[in-house]
Amino acid sequence: MKRFLLLLCLLAGIHAAAQSPRTVPAFYKPEVHPDRTVSFKVVAPEASRVRIEAMDQHGQMQRSEDGTWTWTSAPMNPGYQIYTIYLDEVAVPNPRDILYPSNGGYVNAVEIPEEGCPEFERQQGIPHGTIRLVHYYSEVCGAWREMRVYTPAGYDSSRKKYPVLYLQHGGGEDQTGWFIQGRTDNILDALIASGKAVPMIVVCANGHVPGARGYNWEGMQPFREEMLRHIIPTVEKQFRVKKDRKYRAMAGLSMGGGQSFYVGLRSPEVFSHVGVFSTGVFGGIASATNLDPEREIPGIYSATETFNRQFDLLMITCGEQDPRIDGTRATVSQMKQHGVDLEFKTYPGVHEWQVWRKSIRDFLPLLFR
Repeated sequence: MKRFLLLLCLLAGIHAAAQSPRTVPAFYKPEVHPDRTVSFKVVAPEASRVRIEAMDQHGQMQRSEDGTWTWTSAPMNPGYQIYTIYLDEVAVPNPRDILYPSNGGYVNAVEIPEEGCPEFERQQGIPHGTIRLVHYYSEVCGAWREMRVYTPAGYDSSRKKYPVLYLQHGGGEDQTGWFIQGRTDNILDALIASGKAVPMIVVCANGHVPGARGYNWEGMQPFREEMLRHIIPTVEKQFRVKKDRKYRAMAGLSMGGGQSFYVGLRSPEVFSHVGVFSTGVFGGIASATNLDPEREIPGIYSATETFNRQFDLLMITCGEQDPRIDGTRATVSQMKQHGVDLEFKTYPGVHEWQVWRKSIRDFLPLLFR
């Protein structure tokens, strides 16, 4: 009898649980308003607290009687703005919104348009290029790797050869970053259509290479080998490109800026244009040391005229609120005092994509002229 009663109790509990299942939270895509405020909405009746972090804004979402939580931000800065929703202090990604690679994981973000930057958006009425997925086997990495390659409008219908920009992502992103977060294809489409940039191919490869050991020449050797042994040869085998150094450029942001500084500037036989965006090489990060440009790039001070002749363009940029800005300004000032020819630009912002979009927008028109 006791066993029978116990069984009835268990069945009653299972039935009750089936009648009252735990509610799965329902997320909604954020709504960006014309005044640059953003509204967020989550339906989570069983949550006791829901909050949000959106870049430098933190907010406690307000609950309605039906368990709908809402919050509207103050006006956000233009650009790609990361946000995180916390349900009872657990960070939960929004499955109704895009997840972007960032710092080894994935994050949600909203896009706040910036007035005066139409080239960051895909425009109607102009020709558009194509982003291609390319796989290759790397003996350096011992694995199959991928790169994203932009070819300009008209590539497939022509026989002409094109110059190439090798464009490297930062440490928190991958080979998709410059096209997804950076909007480089949109920017270049607009610049080519307006005659401000020459048609070119842009290659974004995976900059994370086993064995790389930080911001120094020795630590850059695995990536340098990957670039010279695999990335460039794969591109020159599969695409119609101009193979002379005069038609190769290298640029990158943050980690990719360090790669461009070391690999680009120490390989004048390979590259003639170099862009260094928001790198920590010059200072402003914990791993940076007192940089001696002559030691890192032999000849930049001791044979400056030769160095200047080797490079048609050296461009350095940084965000004006980036912790790297003071070290960057000091190094640029020293380089100019030694007679190094370079372009230097700063933009409002921290270590963020709006700075890098403007960097590439200003860099592209100077290439291959």
